[in-house]
Amino acid sequence: MKIENVLCPVCGTQILATIPSGQRIICVSMDSQIPADFGAAYKSASRCTSCKKSFVCYTTNG
Repeated sequence: MKIENVLCPVCGTQILATIPSGQRIICVSMDSQIPADFGAAYKSASRCTSCKKSFVCYTTNG
């Protein structure tokens, strides 16, 4: 697993998201959709430490 900085799509706070090693974040969204809709291969859930809302990180190999 690796950690990347992302902005919470709800409150805009910069937080750390954990994603599998060897992947990179394509986008962060409140909507849980099919990863291919975002040009991604995978999705993983995260939670903002500031506003406590859940969101999805869409990732691809890279």
